[in-house]
Amino acid sequence: SKGEYIFLTPDHELNLPPAPALNRENNPYRGLESFDKSHKDLFFGRDQDVQDLLERLSDPCPLLVILGASGTGKSSLVKAGLLPRLEQHQDYYHVLPVMRPGADPLQALAVSCATLAPDETIEQLTQRFTHNKATFAELIDKWWQKQADSPSPKTLLLVIDQAEELITQASEHEARQLHALVIAAIASYPKYFRVITTLRLDFEAQFQTTEAYRDIWMEARIVFLQMIQAHIRDAIEQPAS
Repeated sequence: SKGEYIFLTPDHELNLPPAPALNRENNPYRGLESFDKSHKDLFFGRDQDVQDLLERLSDPCPLLVILGASGTGKSSLVKAGLLPRLEQHQDYYHVLPVMRPGADPLQALAVSCATLAPDETIEQLTQRFTHNKATFAELIDKWWQKQADSPSPKTLLLVIDQAEELITQASEHEARQLHALVIAAIASYPKYFRVITTLRLDFEAQFQTTEAYRDIWMEARIVFLQMIQAHIRDAIEQPAS
């Protein structure tokens, strides 16, 4: 009932707009790959979860730990859902580039906050992080001083994606160093420095018992659940539309 007829005229070329090329870049479905900020227009089914995270950011707890089973879309929720929404609140947040700890978490942190220390190389900053757990807090303090007189000072936000890599890839020593840097910064500037981290649920116990996070863990955690049927339908239908 909604179809359209096409009548072909002999010896006349079809005057149709070119169809999009069939290639990997134009595929609206990511499969098992995570969504990034560049895929925000294809990210559907998590609107309420994004809104919940925005509300949690207004809580006094400076740490937000997004927990979920492997494959539930924690990284996609943050990178394609939350961060694009925060771009609409640029007067309130200054978001550092997302960091993944990998095998060298101190270097990953240095890359993420390089704009806070424009006079230093990544290698120099990494060395400072290695030898002084107050370094990150000092960088935040310098950033804050530059905007302290602003009528609406911003909150600095660090996103640590797939924090389980601190256990699966990084050395125990470097993982402890990163924890110390982050906790020292949180303790020094809880009002204008926030941390969001994604973590596989099966690694929670190893973080929860870490002395650095023990006091704030239960307040910081939020469990990320599987999508309900209506949201799964949106995730399938809307990218195609």
